[in-house]
Amino acid sequence: MTATRPAPSSVARRARGAVFALFFTNGALFANLVPRYPEVKDTFDLSDPAYGATIALFPLGAVCAGPLAAWVIRRFSSARTATLGTVCIGVALSVVGMVTVWRASIDEGGPGSATLAYVLFAVTFFLGGASDSITDVGQNAHGLRVQRLYGRSIINSFHGGWSLGAVTGGLMGSAAVGLGIPLGWHLLGAALVFIVVGAGALRFALPGTDEPGSPGMPARAPGVDGPGAIGPVTAVTPGTAAEVATPGAADAPVDTEVGHVSTRRWPWLMVITALTVLAISGTAVEDVISTWSTLYMRDFLGVHAGFAGLAFVTMLVSQTVGRLGGDRVIDALGMRRTIQFGGVLVVVGTGLAAAVPAVWTMLVGMVLAGLGCAAIVPVAMNAADDIPGMRAGVGLTVVTWLMRLSFLLGPPLVGLLVEATTLRSAVVVLPVAGAVTLVAASVLAPSPRGASRDGARE
Repeated sequence: MTATRPAPSSVARRARGAVFALFFTNGALFANLVPRYPEVKDTFDLSDPAYGATIALFPLGAVCAGPLAAWVIRRFSSARTATLGTVCIGVALSVVGMVTVWRASIDEGGPGSATLAYVLFAVTFFLGGASDSITDVGQNAHGLRVQRLYGRSIINSFHGGWSLGAVTGGLMGSAAVGLGIPLGWHLLGAALVFIVVGAGALRFALPGTDEPGSPGMPARAPGVDGPGAIGPVTAVTPGTAAEVATPGAADAPVDTEVGHVSTRRWPWLMVITALTVLAISGTAVEDVISTWSTLYMRDFLGVHAGFAGLAFVTMLVSQTVGRLGGDRVIDALGMRRTIQFGGVLVVVGTGLAAAVPAVWTMLVGMVLAGLGCAAIVPVAMNAADDIPGMRAGVGLTVVTWLMRLSFLLGPPLVGLLVEATTLRSAVVVLPVAGAVTLVAASVLAPSPRGASRDGARE
């Protein structure tokens, strides 16, 4: 029997727009700097190893600060955490730009000032990464609150907002390079724009904290443990709903079945481990492509340098399309089948690129890889936040923190492999990541047959 789900309230719709804006700004802020990495390397006169270590400071800051995210959310709420984090990232990148410009103005006779400039850059870049990790957990936690009000999967559209922001930021950075805009002014202007967007989003976010009973949070019942709460809360049972008081909507129900990701009844440590592996398999696809695809296209396939970045752009655009449409696919196939299908796309597409080294196979592989990896990280985060018996934000924080280790450790490990073999090895890593996705997806419980998914329509 098909059940019709109520349309989301205006408050929920506005909150969805606010979370989308926060994800967009998060992707756009950092992406503004990426096209100017070569300028940073040249300005500070960094060797290749020193350059790699410097760029690794951002994920290092994220790894160090990640465990604090759950406490910050409980202290300030997920919405305020995401907004304050956005401001901190913007400020950090502005300082990074100004320090780089200052370093460029220092002549050879000022080694002390040059060292100070690098130290300031390194510390600020590290703090930017720390802010990013906390922002990431905050915006995902608030997005999951909004998803509960919707009663269906919408988390992928938020991550689509991040991808869209990354495309926008990358284009802004490339345009700034082409126009000769100084790095300091470029990053300061971009930061001001996106700080205003992030701060404005807070006004439309869900009110209250992330305590049980707040809008989008399951209500508490004494003596029973469950997901999404701080301390003992009602266990989420398929087919039940918790009532929340949402301004502008009378007793809007929170659907705890649709949008809730059920995992296998394994020990919690096994669940956390499997979800972490699943998240890392998704980020590995993104990270390997962003780090090595341009070099592979230029140095292995002989593509002109001006077009060597086409593989990365193709993957990012495909991923954006996959994330914006991913929630519809999840409503049709269920979480587990969607991830398994995504793993197959990654294996087939990148396997073709690895087996037949050519520009066309690489671009086809990037299209399939972008679509395939689109939903992996959002679903892993959603499932981590829904682990029964865990305090609010703890599962999400742990998986997000461990996932970021792949950004810190992945590039050096793949670099060693490439150094020992050829650039083709970087492409061979991709189908392996897709195969790992297929295995790790077994942690997700199968969707019940005949479950209603009418909530897929606005």
